[in-house]
Amino acid sequence: MKADVEGKPAAASAGAAGEVLLSLEHVSLSFGGVKALRDVSFDIRKGEIRAIIGPN
Repeated sequence: MKADVEGKPAAASAGAAGEVLLSLEHVSLSFGGVKALRDVSFDIRKGEIRAIIGPN
């Protein structure tokens, strides 16, 4: 099944501790008619690990 991803481009930069390395804004993800994510926004800072999990 193909995923459709929508959202603003991510900003990335190398930086000091605590600095935002990746910023996602208003991301939506759907598989066919199933919406997996709706309007999700978050930042990832140096040293953080984030994941989005769910049924496969």
